[in-house]
Amino acid sequence: MGKITVETCEIEGLKIITPTVFGDARGYFMETYNYNDLKAAGIPEVFVQDNQSASKKGVLRGLHFQKHFPQDKLVRVIRGEVYDVAVDLREGSKTFGQWYGVLLSEENKKQFFIPKNFAHGFLVLSDYAEFCYKCTDFYHPDDEGGIAYNTPDIGVEWPIPEGMELTLSEKDTKWGTLEQYMKEKSMKKSVKISKKTGIALFVTAAVIMALLIVFHKNPGPAVDQSQELAKKIISCVVIAAACFAFIHWYDKFTGLPVELFQNRHLIWKLAKNDFKKRYAGSYLGAVWAMAQPVVTVAMYYIVFDKIMGNTSTPLREGVEVPFVLFLTAGLVPWFYFSEALNNGTNALLEYNYLVKKVVFKISILPIIKIIAATFIHVFFVCLLLIVAAIYGYYPTIYTTQIIYYSFCLFIFVLALSYTTCAVVVFFRDLSQIISIGLQIGMWATPILWNLEALSPKWIMILKLNPLVYIVNGYRSAIYEKEWFFRDFFSTMYFWIVTVVLFGLGAVIFKRLKVHFADVL
Repeated sequence: MGKITVETCEIEGLKIITPTVFGDARGYFMETYNYNDLKAAGIPEVFVQDNQSASKKGVLRGLHFQKHFPQDKLVRVIRGEVYDVAVDLREGSKTFGQWYGVLLSEENKKQFFIPKNFAHGFLVLSDYAEFCYKCTDFYHPDDEGGIAYNTPDIGVEWPIPEGMELTLSEKDTKWGTLEQYMKEKSMKKSVKISKKTGIALFVTAAVIMALLIVFHKNPGPAVDQSQELAKKIISCVVIAAACFAFIHWYDKFTGLPVELFQNRHLIWKLAKNDFKKRYAGSYLGAVWAMAQPVVTVAMYYIVFDKIMGNTSTPLREGVEVPFVLFLTAGLVPWFYFSEALNNGTNALLEYNYLVKKVVFKISILPIIKIIAATFIHVFFVCLLLIVAAIYGYYPTIYTTQIIYYSFCLFIFVLALSYTTCAVVVFFRDLSQIISIGLQIGMWATPILWNLEALSPKWIMILKLNPLVYIVNGYRSAIYEKEWFFRDFFSTMYFWIVTVVLFGLGAVIFKRLKVHFADVL
């Protein structure tokens, strides 16, 4: 070693590093970073990002940290002089809430190593300063946290000369106290479960689902046992793969649901504002959102029912329903799906100004757009129930299943949206591809036609489309007295596909979101 000198500080983990400077008449040379030397000194961390900032006298930055992606930092000053401060935020640490400050300058060439879960800030004492620091994790714009630089429950003694006017960013003036931060953190932690518990719950649910699939038997002599066996094997393989992926990438899979739950109140408020804003300045307001689907249903009814004389649709032998009811029950979930998917896909593009904000949780944007679409969907469900009542199909206990199928559709479109909204930022043509896909999908889904009229082979192929489960579910809830779990394999298949898509969406969104601000 010998090229650096390492000083330990009063707070465990903090280290001051002084490099050896080789100088002569020409100037000087020194190693600013050597992995082997630092490792030998007890700092084996691998740095992945270098940052540099320039500031004038009186600028105070901090106290900053990343909440879910904490960083180790190695900081130094290459020009000027700053007073650098680290605050211990490690839970369980005997020095929790205590601070340590060190003077860094181009003359002393000292470096300050700050471990994870410390808040960091500095004050510029010279007329001008350039500050450099290495980080062990990437910067996440929506993950930044902070504490006020002058909060009394930490009591940092900043060396502010008489007459110095401090310059702070707007966000740095709004940070709260350490007590406020810990209170907020404890509230969020109260709903957080450990990694072991989360994995145990997921695996337990997966095992229960697998056992239900294995021991389920479809009644009736006409059941193809080979097909049933194939369904069971494929389902169990997918469940096993999902368990492996969940255990291996637990943090990536759970990060998104946790963020959504923690920000549930903000999501609800912004969703209502989004719905109101969409029709602001319009004389009829939200009526326009309802007008187009209503007109579409009316035109289909006129063409197919009145002009073509298709007054009823046979469900099976001896059972028929009015065509307009059959059609409306299929169009209502489809309209919701198409609007929610389009809105969710374009959420980041529409709110690009929020994506660039440092402290905004951009992960909530897709669900805001989908909830806003849900408001219109509630209206159409009511319209569907009115149409059903006109034809003599009054609400029963089975009708409540519309709530279940609406929830299924909500989760499914949300799972898709996290992938599409992340990809469309970099590949704008995806919006056009989705529009074409929706046109095809409407005809690939039994909305205008009856699935049961096809051969068993085609029925099996078309049921691979998860929306078939939803559309059939809406119709069953209206005019068939059967519970959703009657079609056991369709229910299992839908939820397996949805969970897998949600997991993929969470991973893709997290992987790409660090680059959103660069593109938008």
